[in-house]
This record gives sequence, structure tokens and C-alpha cells, in this order.
Amino acid sequence: MAVRVKSLDDMIREIIASLQAGESGRPAFTLLVGSGFSFPIIPTPTQMLKGDIALWRYCKHRKIPGRFRHLAEVIAEGLATQDQIVEFEREMWKPIHAKAAASEKTLFPLTDGLPDLSTPNAVGLAYQAVMADGLMNNRMRRQYLRDAIERSYPKVNGAHIFLAGILEAQETWDWGAPFCRTIFTTNFDPLLQRSLQLVNKLYYMTDRPEVLEPPDDDESTAIHLVYTHGSVHRYDLLNTEDQIKHAREQNAPALIEYFRHHGVIVIGYSGWSDTTMEALASCPSFDSNLYWCDRHPATDAETRLRPEVLKILEAPEKHAYYVPIPGADEAMRLLHRELKLGDVPKFILSPVDTMITQLKSIDVPSGPAASSKPEATELSTSLAALLEGTLTRLNVAKSAFDDPSIVKPASAEGEEEVAKALIARLLSDAFVAYSQGKREHAIVLWSTVITTPVVPARDRAKALFNRGVAFGESGESTKAIADYTAVIDMPDAPAEQKAWTLNNRGFAWSRSGETTKAIADYTAVIDMPDAPAEQKAWTLNNRGATRALIGESTKAIADYTAVIDMPDAPSEQKALALNNRGVSWRKSGESTKAIADYTAVIDMPDAPSVQKANALSNRGWTYFANLNDAVSMVGDSQKALEIAENNLTARSNLALGLLLTGEADAALSEYETLLARTSDTAVIRTAIDDLETELRKRPEIAEGAKILDRLRNAIPGKDDDASGKALPWPPSLS
Repeated sequence: MAVRVKSLDDMIREIIASLQAGESGRPAFTLLVGSGFSFPIIPTPTQMLKGDIALWRYCKHRKIPGRFRHLAEVIAEGLATQDQIVEFEREMWKPIHAKAAASEKTLFPLTDGLPDLSTPNAVGLAYQAVMADGLMNNRMRRQYLRDAIERSYPKVNGAHIFLAGILEAQETWDWGAPFCRTIFTTNFDPLLQRSLQLVNKLYYMTDRPEVLEPPDDDESTAIHLVYTHGSVHRYDLLNTEDQIKHAREQNAPALIEYFRHHGVIVIGYSGWSDTTMEALASCPSFDSNLYWCDRHPATDAETRLRPEVLKILEAPEKHAYYVPIPGADEAMRLLHRELKLGDVPKFILSPVDTMITQLKSIDVPSGPAASSKPEATELSTSLAALLEGTLTRLNVAKSAFDDPSIVKPASAEGEEEVAKALIARLLSDAFVAYSQGKREHAIVLWSTVITTPVVPARDRAKALFNRGVAFGESGESTKAIADYTAVIDMPDAPAEQKAWTLNNRGFAWSRSGETTKAIADYTAVIDMPDAPAEQKAWTLNNRGATRALIGESTKAIADYTAVIDMPDAPSEQKALALNNRGVSWRKSGESTKAIADYTAVIDMPDAPSVQKANALSNRGWTYFANLNDAVSMVGDSQKALEIAENNLTARSNLALGLLLTGEADAALSEYETLLARTSDTAVIRTAIDDLETELRKRPEIAEGAKILDRLRNAIPGKDDDASGKALPWPPSLS
């Protein structure tokens, strides 16, 4: 039986519906978060296995002083070479693998002396083995984890911040039931604690697996953090197979009824055979569904998820669904926004309010402070009076924070600080307005920053860049180019900002048909010696797309290949380059190379879902257009829509393929869905052109004429301008 899938948007809609239908005092959901929720601040098990544990042991073995560093820092500081660390890592794994092979436990594979981590099962086996025999005792395991966490101090990531914002708001919102009061985590890190402290949210912890009890979260508004494998604050941590097995047998039965009476949202957890996985598997069903969120596309779920997870997701009676997400940060941001809490947590926009609330919670006597020394004269100022004075000053600070213009500085330095505060307020308000869809108001605020006489170069460049993005989205290319040019011409604008601005101006030139100017701007970024890898990769993709538009396919392929060959290019840029190169190969008649590039994206474990869907759509079209294989186009188009149901190209391809394989009714249904999902004339025109081309070859398809008339009738009198739509959009606001 296949895994049942829901989109992230569907999951969020159902979460809100459950909150509205729930009881006011009873949380509708519980969260189960794993290492992916703390990414990238804390290393995941895979990252630990891919050198992090070996690096820690190497530093201890060589007695390298100071804090535990990242690999790049160790190499940059001349403390070790890459080859030295890799050789040490191979030697570390030899006895670990040998001991596993000599036991009756399932063996994880090695490739070139290092663990082969291509399957979830291999990751789990290698992790438990290295924890048992690479970090040989509780003290070593705890010290490694503490050092890895200390390396990140005091950071928290977006997923934790947005979750904290939701948990802060849930007791007073109008949705109905609270969202969640209990969070289970297999992590050892304190990121949940840090984020709740930022919003002044009371929490308590269960971090001793040997005494884990079923939560009772219907009464208290405090957040219960359940560390099912222990935390770095405790001596006993569950890492080895024997430790996890013992805790599973002891604790899982006590959690079954709790999970059954809640909705369960799982994020960043692989589903190892531990306490929570056993309890979830034993639940007959979940009151408000189980949503298993992961970065893998739906088409990869059956190969990327563990068998124990698939068994839950394939059981219809459990009401469990797989939800592909772009990442924990983005998933929590979207949930935060759809809960009407904005794109930024409240405490970031109004931190003084949080401080005032914290101090108001202090209850102290109003009398004079008593002295412990009999001979001392009692002071007439009480702690309560001091507290009241602090609150008075904080309220003044709040007024100044809300409106820095009221501050009357007493010195030139103070005047400069007030001016900076005014600009910061304008930039903050502009971002909020833009995120709320009030683009025109945001443009007014950025214009105010730009025209203010004394503005730091970084802030002026940021305002010009952001206003240029807004103008570009409004179709005002001339104004966008003018703003980008102003940043590029600034002698004191930050170099990184100039690089992004050149990239954006190149994009705007391309959309205006000025391809020579566009290529010149892209080349300027690519030739920068210190431009970050992400910028170079993005710009190479844009230059390649521009060259492809003017027929320079060989040069376009060279640009895409440069991205693919970059060792430090982000995965989303490599996936985009492979997709783009595949398109160029196909148009050049190199269908085998095109299919190979598309397949490489589909097989990438870390490619974004949208790129995998595009690759499937592109590969399906190549099968059809170059190899006359409509059946394969139908199959790939259906897989693409499982990942991204709004992929209009895949929808159009599927409809055409169904018609050509004799399923006219299904084809008409898909064309109707296409029309319902878009009013973009260019998309509909492409569908018409493709259909007309095939009907000229196959006039015997009687239903085709009726479908063609339906599509033509959907087009308004004037076509939209679709120029430049082959290019990826530039980055959004800075």
C-alpha cells in the first residue's frame, strides 16, 4: 500500500481547523522533533558520522587546545590538514566496524574505509556503533555532545524562534484550542529552552529517560519538554543500541494513550527504533492525524524513510500522512504566518514589551529593605520602589523604541545613535509592510530611508536594493534598474551587497531584453575574487539562462556545468543548474544527456522539492518530445504533481499524455484543473500550442478539438507579457 501524502499547505489548513474545533483548554497537538529541527546549528547524526566525531577525537588525541572547532577552522588555523583528519577517521572506524562484524548485530557497510550512509538504516547502525565503540563511555559521549553544542552557543535557529512565537501566543489567541504544550525531542541540545526563554514562556523538563511518565498537559499552560534520550544536563544519555532498547521497552507503553488523544506533528526525526517510535507504531490512530514532515519529496518517501515509518504511513486506520517540507525553518515560518502571527515573531519586533512583562511578574514587599547589620541605618528605598523606577525607565525606553524621533540627544554621538535608530525603525516597518502585502507602503518607507540626508551606507544600499526588488515585482523595470545602479555606484556600499545588486540588475536587464548588459553584470559578479559561493552559483545560473534565451546553448551549458562542478555550491543551485542544463541538452537533441541530468536531480537527497518536481516534469517531456514516449511522460508528470500539485507544466504535460494514450475523460479533467489553477495566458498558450501540434499529427483523436476549443475560450483578448520567465527569480529582500 502506498504512503498517503499531504502538502504543507494542506497540513497547515487542517491544523487550523483542528484548533478551531478543539477545546479551549486542551492542546490539539503534540510535537516530536529530531535533529533536523536543530539544523544547521547542531550537527545531525549524519553530520556527526561524516567527520564531526572523528574531528573531535582527533583534536583530543593531538591535544589541540581551546574550544572544539569546525573542520574549516581547524584547517584554516593550520592545526591539521584534510588528509590527516580523513586518515585518522579511517583508522577510527576500523575497530568499530570489526567489533560490529564480530557481533550478532546488523552490520553497516563501509566505502573506502568510511561508513556508507546512503540509507536511513545504515545511518542508525553506524551512529549506534560509533556511540558504543567510538565514544566508549557515558563521559566521552556526553563531553562530545556538550562540546558540539557549546560550539553553537548562544545561537538558536528559525524553527525554534517561530515555534516559540506560536507557543507564546497560543493561550490568548482566538483560534480556539492551544496548539501544543508538550514537545518530545530526541535531541540533547538546549535550543528549545533557549528559545522559550527569549519569549518569557514558562517550561519544565523531563530529561531522565529512566523515569519518563506520560504527560498531562490539559491544565498547566507551561510547556513540557520531554527529552526522550536524555539531555546534556544529565549523566545518562541514550546513544547505544542497548540503552535505546532498554528505554523503549520501559517507556513506550506509557505514551501510547497520550499520542492517541492528540494530533502528532513529527519534524526532523528519522524514526529510529526507540521509545517514541514504538509508541507511535502501537497507536491504533491519532485524534487529529499524524503528520510526518521531512525534506524528501513524496516520490522518494518509500526509499528515504525507514521501514518502521512507512508501516505507520501506509496504515489507513491510523490517519497518518507524509508531508514534504522545504525544511523545519520554512515550515514553522509558514505555520506562524498562517496563524496570523506575521512573518516575524512578536518579541523580535517588540523586545521591550517582553522585558516589561518579565519585571512586572516580580512580587516584592513595598517596605524599606531590611539590613542584616544591626548598626546600619535602614535605607528608605525599597526593592519595590527600585523595581517601579526600572519599569518607568523601560516604558520611556519603549516609547523611544517605538518612535526614536522623540529622543533629544545630548551629544553628537547620541544624535548619531538616534538617527540610526530612526532608520532601523523605518527598515523594520518596511519589511513588515512588504510581508503583509502592502508593497506600495513599503516602497514609501524605503524611499524615506533613501532620501534621509545622513544614512549609513549599508542601510541606504539595503533600502535601494529592497525598493528595486519591489519595483521589479510590480513590473517597473526602469525604476528597479535605477535603484540597483545607485547601489552599484555607491563607493561605500558593502561588496556583498553590490554583488547581489549586480545579479539583480542583470536579471532586470534580461527581462527588459537587454541581454548584453545582463551578461556583463553577471560576469562582473562571477569575476569577483571574494564573492561568496552562493552568489557565484546563482549568477552563473542566471547568465546561463540568459545565454540560453539568445541561442548561445554551448556557453549556457558551460555556465551550468561550472555550477555543477563547484564543490561549495548550495544544493538548490546545483539542482537548478542540472535542470537548466538538461533543458539545453534536450533542445540540442542530446536526449540521453538531458535525461541523465534530470535523473541526477531526482536522485539528489538534498535537492529542493520544487526542483525535483521540475526535473520530473522536464524528464517526462523529454521522453515524449525526443523519444515519442507518452506513457513515460504521464508517469513522470504524475510523480511531479505528487511533489508539487501546482506545477502547471507537469499538469499540462499530464493532460496531453493522457489524451494521447486514449484517456480523453481524464485528460479533459486535468486541463480543467489547469485552467482552475492559473489565469496566466502564457501557460495556457503553451498548452494550446502543444495540443495543436499533436492533433495535426493525429487528427483521429476526436475529443481533441473539443478540448482545444475549451482552452482557446479561456484566453482573454490580450496576452500577458511572459518575457524572461525562463529565468529564476533573484533573491528577495535583504
